[in-house]
Parts: sequence; structure tokens; C-alpha cells
Amino acid sequence: MKITLKMLGTYREHLLPKGEKGILEVDVASGTTVGEVLEQFDIPLEHQSVILVNGRTLELDHVLNDNDVIAAFPAMAGG
Repeated sequence: MKITLKMLGTYREHLLPKGEKGILEVDVASGTTVGEVLEQFDIPLEHQSVILVNGRTLELDHVLNDNDVIAAFPAMAGG
């Protein structure tokens, strides 16, 4: 099945050279989780990342569906 990765900010470099604009479509096996996909691209999975699936915050063990979109970007501290 196909999913789309959208990496924003400094996370764009994790998709190079194939995802030049921070967007990459990838094939994954049925039953693949969000965390498994992000680990393949060395995206930090701790609190320093904001990770969304189809615009919603879900757990890393969420099983993906065909045409899901994973977006990730570094969390920003501020005040």
C-alpha cells in the first residue's frame, strides 16, 4: 500500500535525495505502523517531534492504511 511522508523544517533532509521538497510517497506492507516507517528515515521519535497522521496526533503504534499521510516536524519551544 502507498503512504505519503511530509517532512517539514529541518526534517526535510531525512528524505533526501528522493524527497527533495520534503514529500515522498512510499510503499509499505499491510500492518506497518507509524513508528516503523519513521524509524526507516531516522526521524526522532521522542518528544522533540510533532507527528501527525492525516492531520491528527496518533500513537506511534498506529497501523497505517492505504493513502495515509504522515507529517512530522521538530517541536519548537517558545514562550
